[in-house]
Amino acid sequence: MVEPTKTSSAKQIAGSPSTHWPHHLHDDDYYLVAVQWDMLYRTSIFIIGAMVRHFTNILDIPLPYTVIVFFVGMVVGCLPINPALEINPHVLLLIFLPILIFDGAFAIDTYIFNKIILQVLVLAFPAMVLMTALLAGTAMYVFKYAGWTWTIALLFGAVLSATDPVAVVAIMKDLGAGKRLALLIEGESMLNDGSAIVLYEILWDIIGGHEHSATDIFLHVLRVAGGGPLFGYLVAQVDIFLLQWTFNDSLAEIAITITSAYLVFILADHILHVSAVLAVVMLGVTLSNNKTSISPEVEVCLHSFWEALAFMANTCIFSICGTTVTRRVLFEAEPQDYIYIIFLYFATQVVRALAFMIFAPVLRRLGYGMTWQDGLVCTWSGLRGAVGLALALIIFKSELPALQLPTVGNKILFHVALIVVGTLLINATTVSNLLQFLGHTEIKPAQRSAMKKAIAILTESRRKTMSVWKIDRFLTDADWDMVLINSTIDDPFMSTETEADLELMDRKGGICPSCLIRVRYEPTTSEIRAMKAEATRKYLKLFKQNLWIQFEHGLLSGYSARKLNELAEEAADVDLKLIHVSEIKAMGQIPRSLAFTKYIIIKQTVTFPHDDLRMFTKVDDIYCKGALWMTSQSIYLLLGLYGMDSLLILISLTLTLSQILPVSSSLFEGTNALMIGLMTIFFLFRWMVFGVRYLYTVWYLINTVSLGVGYLELLVTSLEDGEGPNSSAVVKALYYMRLFRLVQLLEVLVHIFMYLINMRIRAQLTTACDMARGFVRATEMAMPLIEHVSDDADINAELRAHAQAGKMEVMRELGLLQGLHPDIALEVKTCQAIRSVLNVMRDGVKTLMEEGGIDEPEGLLFMKVIESKMKWLKSAPPRLKIPSTRKILASIPWIDKNMNVVDYIQTVGQRIVFQYNDRIVNIDDPFNGIHVIISGLVRVVCPVTPNNKTNMQTLDYLSTGNVVGEISELTRRPRMATLICETTVKTLYMSTESLETMFLFFSDLNPPLKTRLWQVCAMRVAVNVLSKVSNYQSLPKELLLSRLEGMRVKHMTTKTIEITKDMSDVVLITGEAMDCNSNETYTAPCFIPPKVKCLEFPLLDQPGAVNPTISFTVGDLVTHSSRVHAMSVMDPTLAHDDTFKSDLLEDLQI
Repeated sequence: MVEPTKTSSAKQIAGSPSTHWPHHLHDDDYYLVAVQWDMLYRTSIFIIGAMVRHFTNILDIPLPYTVIVFFVGMVVGCLPINPALEINPHVLLLIFLPILIFDGAFAIDTYIFNKIILQVLVLAFPAMVLMTALLAGTAMYVFKYAGWTWTIALLFGAVLSATDPVAVVAIMKDLGAGKRLALLIEGESMLNDGSAIVLYEILWDIIGGHEHSATDIFLHVLRVAGGGPLFGYLVAQVDIFLLQWTFNDSLAEIAITITSAYLVFILADHILHVSAVLAVVMLGVTLSNNKTSISPEVEVCLHSFWEALAFMANTCIFSICGTTVTRRVLFEAEPQDYIYIIFLYFATQVVRALAFMIFAPVLRRLGYGMTWQDGLVCTWSGLRGAVGLALALIIFKSELPALQLPTVGNKILFHVALIVVGTLLINATTVSNLLQFLGHTEIKPAQRSAMKKAIAILTESRRKTMSVWKIDRFLTDADWDMVLINSTIDDPFMSTETEADLELMDRKGGICPSCLIRVRYEPTTSEIRAMKAEATRKYLKLFKQNLWIQFEHGLLSGYSARKLNELAEEAADVDLKLIHVSEIKAMGQIPRSLAFTKYIIIKQTVTFPHDDLRMFTKVDDIYCKGALWMTSQSIYLLLGLYGMDSLLILISLTLTLSQILPVSSSLFEGTNALMIGLMTIFFLFRWMVFGVRYLYTVWYLINTVSLGVGYLELLVTSLEDGEGPNSSAVVKALYYMRLFRLVQLLEVLVHIFMYLINMRIRAQLTTACDMARGFVRATEMAMPLIEHVSDDADINAELRAHAQAGKMEVMRELGLLQGLHPDIALEVKTCQAIRSVLNVMRDGVKTLMEEGGIDEPEGLLFMKVIESKMKWLKSAPPRLKIPSTRKILASIPWIDKNMNVVDYIQTVGQRIVFQYNDRIVNIDDPFNGIHVIISGLVRVVCPVTPNNKTNMQTLDYLSTGNVVGEISELTRRPRMATLICETTVKTLYMSTESLETMFLFFSDLNPPLKTRLWQVCAMRVAVNVLSKVSNYQSLPKELLLSRLEGMRVKHMTTKTIEITKDMSDVVLITGEAMDCNSNETYTAPCFIPPKVKCLEFPLLDQPGAVNPTISFTVGDLVTHSSRVHAMSVMDPTLAHDDTFKSDLLEDLQI
């Protein structure tokens, strides 16, 4: 990769007098020492680059670190040290260009990139060619160098057209400028590099003496520009397959990406002769679009690795170019060259501006459009960088006679290098001022309000933290005034507040100057719209974060996470729009083409259900029916029978046509008779199994014709006198008609095709079920945080209503999908349950390792076993059958697989079938038993407020396995919701008397059956109550359930109860309670804050009143993480919030 070159003296190479080295060293030793010193510089430049980058950020220096590294290289070039190792610029390009291109493509936002791809293509190809031509014309008109031709000028223009706006994009991200504009500039740069190199290679060949016609050039560009992306896409698909089968292995996954980047670049450039840059861009973009194929635990590490490689590549290229420019070009420059470079700098800006102006009508109609402000920013962001420098170095060291002239190669490197430095020094440092001047960094009022709210929350958190730590015995004498000063955070937006912002703040907190009464703030229509748009954007951001949390925990497949994220991105493109759930619902519908194809195949194929078999009519013969049906449809039997027959026919025909054996060979006749006999048996077997229905299939016709021709051949052959060449023409014709029997293989192909169709339908339905559950879970996780997205309560309420409506619509679709395909829904639920349990087990192993419960080797062994199970779950999820009623009952939590209880319920229970729109129970109906839903979908509705029963709201959807009426039976309260059938619903009903009898009959269980039921219902209520409390919202649902697993339920028999220090997470499940000290009243269901030390129950044992029940966890059962949350001060105001209570009616509705 490097070419060592010895100069006249090894001591001169080292750049030191001989007295500096030991006298016993020979020339080779001197050379080795020189190489070591040179390598020391090459490696130390990375340390210098890291220090420069660090101090640039710390000291807030407005220069990009690459400029400073370039100057460091120039300083090194001025030192009297000759390099012992000359790096070939081709090798430089080969080493670093794949890194820079892949890093940019892999980190790109693929959704926005796909939206602006047409704009990027316009800028990267026709606009780049135009800029190349204009720069070439400028060079030919301005430069007075000897040896410059139009071809060389075009080569110079192509090199100078390659942009590298890394510094500008970084600044735009820091300033919070438009993400779309930054991505347009970055995407143009990636494809621009590829098109510049393609044009560079064509011009290089022409300069080298190769003649090309216009047709040859067009075909070459088409092959190179089209073949590169195609090759990159194909390799990316292979990488995706490998990454999906690699689970949580950072070394393997990093190795796959870095190997693929170099493999694609080298193979595309040297073997396939297509665009290596475009191939690597397509590789990176495709992998970025399928990031879910990468293990969540590895993704951060992978991005950090590529960022480090890109940093090292930029550092090395700019330092080497700085050294080369100083040593080979700068000192040889003439005064006129500096005049030329000033003119050339302005020319590059004007040329780029002209290109944007010419293509502006097209750019305005593509993607997100383009304003003149965007065009101005894109023009000023046309920095030149590493690619142009590397190409200029190749020209500088070229062996082509036309480029070896001092006025060509040297001047090209000089001008390219200084244009790179000039754009980095001027454009990169002033782009922030341009963005501010054009209003791209304008901070919206909603953003300012959010920032002030965040600072207020942080300030309150600081106050609470300081209050807690002030009583710590080790920190009580700390200088808390100094702590307060050093932990104060100022509003970063305060310095940019305009007069309009100050006027808005005055209106928000306005006080009438005459009466000194605070005037209510009334936002304008435009302000309301802006606040709604900002609140919607924040909600969608929360939604996307929750999607990736599910994906990281293995609760959502990669494809579902990507699709839902795309839907969220599409919604974010339009103000005031949430996710359109129709696309989620469409995933649950089988495509008409597949449904029609499947219908045709079923109609013409023997695929009758078991109970349609003619021979067996008794229920006891169901297994025999199944065996016969499977045998008649077995693809292995069909392939063995028809495949063997076809193989023998082909062999016999081959031997006959080769004249090895005659047509009437006894060998052929014997095998033919055997196969006809076997097919006859199979034909009669099918007739026996399916009877007359067999006549209506196409296979009956094919089988009949095949057997008829076969028996005719046997008959005619038996009438012949013998074998030999004198066989009649009829025998030969019948012999060749055996080929018709090959048509019977179509049945095997149809079965395979049918299997693929079923797999495709199953995969789509599984994805639909997975997406629906992921959407519902993400919405449920985001909704409690809606109150933080805006200061306006009306906006939050409207946003919550829209989110709830979308959630209910998807839950209905999920319930319908579960009713139509219960096996698929069961598989998705089972996979999520398995992964949730494995996640908890993995976290438990980590905790044991941290707390010293197990040593690291044993812990890593446990982790390996658990992660191997996760890997197999991901690659080969279990296939389950439709659950029976017995299994559904056994899965009910309070039954807990007690088959005696299951048998009792099946014996005593009454099976009821409800039709569409029937009501299972009505609100205010007296309690009269429970319903276990066996199949179907039920909608739960209740009034928005208890006093308004006409305005009904959908709270939830219930499906297979849900139990209706548990809490009403326990509390002896009327129904608090109406249950309406959305489909035909089958339930197993148990009356109140049957339930009481069952509770008595199984009272000897440990714990008793009724206690189990109370435990399950109380936990369900407690989880929903605590999830609404602010200090519990940061706990994932799994951790909250784990925290409450040992929860105790206490039915009050005394008037008061003392809340001891050991009792945590106290929730009032039923009844009413009052704080003994403050006389505050709490109505169930509600959270009892930690400040309450004693509860009184004034309505205990009163007629018509519900006896109170509370739940709590004991201190020794609370985990370490839970104790940290328990230290927080809970919000007691939610205990009296009617809206909060209405959200919890779902748990007490039945």
